[in-house]
Amino acid sequence: MNPNFLDFEQPIAELEAKITELRHASHGSAFHIEEDIAKLREKLKSRTAEIFKALTPWQVTQLARHPQRPYTEDYIAAMWPFSSHLLPTHGSQVPHLSAEQIRRLATFPDVLRELVFGELAAGNQIIEMSGGFPAPPAGDLLKLARRVTTRVRASGDGVYFRERNSSLWSGEFTDEQRFFFVMEPPDPPPEEPDMDSIRARAGAATQPASLPAIATSASAEAPSSAVERFRASMAMDFEKWHDGIGYSVEAITHATPAERAQIESLLLSRAISDWRDVEALALLNTPDAREALRHASQSTDCVVALAVAEHAPDLVSEELRIATLVAALEREGMDSGLSQVLDQVAVFHPPPVVDALFRGVIERNGATAMHFAAMLLFIHGQATTSFDWDQRPFLLQFHTEDTVERATAFGALRAKIM
Repeated sequence: MNPNFLDFEQPIAELEAKITELRHASHGSAFHIEEDIAKLREKLKSRTAEIFKALTPWQVTQLARHPQRPYTEDYIAAMWPFSSHLLPTHGSQVPHLSAEQIRRLATFPDVLRELVFGELAAGNQIIEMSGGFPAPPAGDLLKLARRVTTRVRASGDGVYFRERNSSLWSGEFTDEQRFFFVMEPPDPPPEEPDMDSIRARAGAATQPASLPAIATSASAEAPSSAVERFRASMAMDFEKWHDGIGYSVEAITHATPAERAQIESLLLSRAISDWRDVEALALLNTPDAREALRHASQSTDCVVALAVAEHAPDLVSEELRIATLVAALEREGMDSGLSQVLDQVAVFHPPPVVDALFRGVIERNGATAMHFAAMLLFIHGQATTSFDWDQRPFLLQFHTEDTVERATAFGALRAKIM
């Protein structure tokens, strides 16, 4: 009795044993017994079919519990025959992977699988396997528990690396087609700055000699309350930045002419680098302030240039505003000012801007193309807001790098708005 076979499988075991015996007997022998082996194999096939057609419920249970039954990893290895060294093995110190994780990892390119299992062997963990952005529907995404340490965080050997430094990921490793992504967790947030010490240092710093109200000479007058209020509002912390709080407009509005001159000197003593600087200078509206704004309208920083168009529109020609918007639509991302650009596009969208949106729907990445499609629906009266959440299922069709899928979605968009 063969212990590897169950009781009801013994007839099968006996036939397999006879076939093995005949095969061994044929080695070195002049006797031709292939015909006998073929007959036994045919009998084995028919006998196996007879037995398994008539299994009782208990016999099915016995098969399901057989210690030598195939496991999920065996099926996966048969469906995706990649090299066995890419799969975790018993005793390899690799954390346990679920069957679902193994199945999805099997679809990753070899170079990314090697990266993942190298990290797992080094003690890293998979904390999320969710797919979705930035992976297209045809790809997949996983997130590790900590940064990659088993290879250099740079592109090479078929792996493409990108530093992200966002609140979701610190970096990404992907394939050439950008279908599959191994994401690193975000870096821990920096320590909160000590704003009291920063303000103290700023107040004690030597001020430019050209600003009499804040000069260091003994004869200089102390800054007025309006100037102090404005200076305090220029100290930017995360909350102000996050909530979009500007400098103190109230301080400028209620300032005396001398105080306004001091506030203007504060602003002009530094480069215009933010929309808050633009807003304050536009409110002052002096010849020097207007000259500074005119120069800022030529800035390569689209946020600054478009802020001038918003707060001092008489200083920016329509041609320059259009050119700035088109350039921003062609190169900026959602994390580098594109949201402010789209805010202006919603109220100012001459034909060149609309044409740039159409081009972006085809040429920009999936997330950007989705927002451009939403804006086109709004501009053409097919949506109530610049991103209509009721149409999100349709807009998600643009969130792909597949050119055929993107072209199909573009055709549907044109049908909606034309």
